[in-house]
Amino acid sequence: MNKQQPLSRIAVTILAYRRAEKLEQLRLALRSFPTAELFVFCDGARGAADENECRQTQQVAQRFLEDHPGAKIVVRERNLGLNQNIVQGITTALSTAPFTVVLEEDVIPQPGLFEYLAQAEAAYRDQHQVFSIAAFHPIVTEEGPLTTFFSRRFFCWGWATWADRWQAMLPLLNGTTWPYEHYWQIPSCMGTDCQWAHRQHRMGRKAMTWDRLLALWTLQHDLLHLCPSTRLTENIGLDGSGENCTANDPARRLFEPVNSFDGAVWEFPESISATEAMDEKIRAYFTNRPRGHWDRIRKRVNYELARLRGLKKYGL
Repeated sequence: MNKQQPLSRIAVTILAYRRAEKLEQLRLALRSFPTAELFVFCDGARGAADENECRQTQQVAQRFLEDHPGAKIVVRERNLGLNQNIVQGITTALSTAPFTVVLEEDVIPQPGLFEYLAQAEAAYRDQHQVFSIAAFHPIVTEEGPLTTFFSRRFFCWGWATWADRWQAMLPLLNGTTWPYEHYWQIPSCMGTDCQWAHRQHRMGRKAMTWDRLLALWTLQHDLLHLCPSTRLTENIGLDGSGENCTANDPARRLFEPVNSFDGAVWEFPESISATEAMDEKIRAYFTNRPRGHWDRIRKRVNYELARLRGLKKYGL
């Protein structure tokens, strides 16, 4: 692998909606990080009930200009929804920046994140099979704290990518095309959550979020995602304030930072490939297992009801 000069400053893309307090914590955290360009995209309110929270979040977004005078703040005039705000925001940022880290409003970078991203970007700048660099994943590994590995599954809790790779994938993220026609065609290494989301989405329940869709498309195209063996972001949104979490979600402990890695030199895999052992760990983590006797009955009843309604109607 050719040695290339790491980036001295990295562009940052922030996606926000209505959590002003979370965005303020992210703003304060980014004061100590050397950023190149900085973009903040605030989605519009869904309705009157969200207007005040969205307005407060937009006011916080404007305060990024205090520490980053050249920041680009975009406030949506209407609600695009999470998927489109993220996809359009990343597309806009990567139209001028060759590489960016993507942070939602509740993802806080930890010391050492930008050094890690800079080293990884230099190492894989010309390796187009590597689609993204993850800052966090929920998989427990036995590797050393400064090692990395490749995953076939995409992780969205702080991640970075290149403009050329994003543009190549962008036409597939419009929600009208599918990487797999049937949910049972999705490889088992993804776990079962993507299979269930695919199935529910095709039944009209809009369960295929942007990150799952991106995960499936990159999997189908044999693209990989570099992951650190330690946590480099903290998720402060697993307290009921987010769109897809419950209050005091037990998964929050997975997102608590464990160490600071300022000035660290990272080790990267010798070959660009995912191992079967890591595939199995990811599959196990993302496999939806029934919890107890009654949950198994509930899942079985729901399945039979769906089958009786006629799954062929949905092309499943």
